[in-house]
Amino acid sequence: MKNLGRVIIFIAALSSLLLSDSVIATVDNSTITKGEMIEVTIEADGENVEFPSDISGIMGLNVENIGTSRQSSYQWSPSGNVTVKKSILKFYFYPIKNMIIPEFEVTIDSKKYKTKPIKIEVTKDTSIQNSTTNDVKIELISSKNSVVVGEAIDIQMKLSIKNSANIMDINYIKPTFDNFEVKENSNVRKGRTADSQTQIIKYTIYPKVDGNLTISPATLKIATPQKGSVKRNFFGQLINKPKWRQIVSNSLNINVKPLPQDVLLVGSFQIKSSIDKKIVKANKPVKLNIEIIGVGNLDSLKEINYEIDDVNLFSDGADIKSQFNSDGEVVSQYKKSFAFIADRNFTIESKEIKVYNPKTSKIESLKIPKYTITVEGNKAILSNSKVISLNNNLKPEIKEVVVYKDNPLNVIYLILAFIFGIITMLLINYILPKLKDSNKNSGYNEDKIFKLLYANIGQSQEIEKLVRDLYAKKAGDKSVIIDKKRVKEIVDRLR
Repeated sequence: MKNLGRVIIFIAALSSLLLSDSVIATVDNSTITKGEMIEVTIEADGENVEFPSDISGIMGLNVENIGTSRQSSYQWSPSGNVTVKKSILKFYFYPIKNMIIPEFEVTIDSKKYKTKPIKIEVTKDTSIQNSTTNDVKIELISSKNSVVVGEAIDIQMKLSIKNSANIMDINYIKPTFDNFEVKENSNVRKGRTADSQTQIIKYTIYPKVDGNLTISPATLKIATPQKGSVKRNFFGQLINKPKWRQIVSNSLNINVKPLPQDVLLVGSFQIKSSIDKKIVKANKPVKLNIEIIGVGNLDSLKEINYEIDDVNLFSDGADIKSQFNSDGEVVSQYKKSFAFIADRNFTIESKEIKVYNPKTSKIESLKIPKYTITVEGNKAILSNSKVISLNNNLKPEIKEVVVYKDNPLNVIYLILAFIFGIITMLLINYILPKLKDSNKNSGYNEDKIFKLLYANIGQSQEIEKLVRDLYAKKAGDKSVIIDKKRVKEIVDRLR
């Protein structure tokens, strides 16, 4: 009889195990106030478990902190211990109205199972919710609601927290600035009064397209103590389990109008340009420097470029920097330089950049003037530097050779000068380079080499050729072969 009883208990336990749901979904609370968080747990028993991959898609809203875990437990049976393996998936979300959590399909050991839907009830106002929203307020404030494309808009996120608020933790999620370029001011303004404290985060945004654009709300996730949920932490201290709630700010609507025709920038800017020379030897560089500075965003400015027939042109990438000034405005700076090389006279044509100034509501112009460059020399001289033409009023350099005779003292001076010359040559060619090498890093960066050679492009035709080759290689010309050993020698000499 005793054995029969054990068999009956085992069959009952086994039947209970087989007939029980292999997958189940539960929530920590099915009735919440608006803004509270719900924790969803899906448990599945089996060796190989596959949970749905797109939880957010199934829910139809954003979910957070999706995580899975694996547990093993042991159950007693007359035949011995039975190992039960359980997989657990958890996620969180913030419902804003009554809803039903849909069923989830879970694959367990190649078989498909479904959870049961769960009904969630969301109440609008309770004393707890009113207390939370009164203690913590978040607001978005815009300096403008109607602008043109590229015009600066100052957005402030203002957070106010009462000193009496019983808040364990706060997580801030900034607004979504779709179709805007954003510059965030790292200086957070903080204030305090007798009953509250405030924080203000400032964003300067620039619309990239026209139309009626929306700035999504900022979000605060607030943790307050959950009543009746005291537990011990790692150190054995009694703490309240946090209950997370969500507070959402207002959204902002911005009417963005298109820019006037041919306008490239929005703001208040000044431009400076200069060339290092207007008369130059053939195949020697002329350098042009351009700088734009002012209040506004220069990141959207397209690269300033030139194209001149039969003139080799080299330029570095534009250097654009921006920062906030003492008035909280974005001040930007644009710098770019060019090197023009030709064997004939040429003209650097003028350029005009139209700017819309929102302070005056007028279109202004930034002008780079025209520069006419005179090139001395001609192609014949360049092609054979050894040929000197008297017709070009060029006189060959004549060195006077002095021959010392009969005076023994002169011979001694000549020998000493010869020895001194040898010592000087050894010093220049062998000793100094080794001293330089000992103080230099043996590694070379191609971009740094290009900038160094570019800055010394006028020193020799060999450097000019290297600059052209490096420039062509950077542009994607794979046929260019660079003699790295020779480049190293020139770089060592220039440094």
